[in-house]
Amino acid sequence: MVESATGFMTRTKTVPSLVLPEGLLWNAQTKSFEFVDIQACRFLRYDHLTGTISIVKTFKKNISWFFPCSDKVSYIIGLKDQIIIWNSKTDTQEVKSHLNLKPSQRFNDALCIEGEKIWFGVTGTLDNDHNNDGGLFSYSAENIKLEDENYLIPNGPLLTLNGKHLLHSDSLRGQVFCYEYENRKINPISKRVVLDVSKSRGEPDGMCLDSDGNIYIAIWGLGEIWRLSPSLILLDKFPTPYRYVTNVAFGGNDLDHLLVTYAEDKSRNIEGGIHSLLGHNSFGVHSGVWIL
Repeated sequence: MVESATGFMTRTKTVPSLVLPEGLLWNAQTKSFEFVDIQACRFLRYDHLTGTISIVKTFKKNISWFFPCSDKVSYIIGLKDQIIIWNSKTDTQEVKSHLNLKPSQRFNDALCIEGEKIWFGVTGTLDNDHNNDGGLFSYSAENIKLEDENYLIPNGPLLTLNGKHLLHSDSLRGQVFCYEYENRKINPISKRVVLDVSKSRGEPDGMCLDSDGNIYIAIWGLGEIWRLSPSLILLDKFPTPYRYVTNVAFGGNDLDHLLVTYAEDKSRNIEGGIHSLLGHNSFGVHSGVWIL
């Protein structure tokens, strides 16, 4: 096991403080990293060449996830309790579907499988006591379907490179689950725990893949990115200076930049931001585009 060196933080004075940046992905259409700040209801863009962060759009609800659409001007977006299509050129929104959630619940973290479905989580009731009434959902043909139940804080859905397994984490439980995946469906009965970091007080958050099928997981609370082999064996731990890492994504024209989002840490007076991870020696795979 090798602990690799880390890179640098990027921040700009022209952008308000980041609170809970998440949903990081590389958009080949805009040639930039894009992400959300869930608490600030913002969709943002990061230029890794200039280090500039810009606000693309501020919504009226928590924005949990987004994916670029095939028309190159629209995005499909998860806004707290509804799925919309937002046209960035006309700045218009069309509601495609919604769920009746409790006030403290919201959508959280998603995966777009091009031409198939969007898989996303819904948080459990986030009141004084967390309830396991969250779940794993899918969206296709303008319909939302509950796929599995009993989640607290679902995060990081990811399809393995061979397309045979869907990974999904429950951050608050400190566990990553694996489902068998076939014919665009998961088999809930096949669900098993493949990683448990609860004893270390870590919480698995967002995930991404490299071109070799290795899995990178942001471990909230530990400030580390863990790399697992395709057979889910822990290979490396990449430390960062920030405890609350939320997501990780490859990008750049050659998909050789690995960036990490991290949330604010009030105890250390650290704002949320973006961190560049060095020493990984890997290349990423392209993110899915939603076909309109």
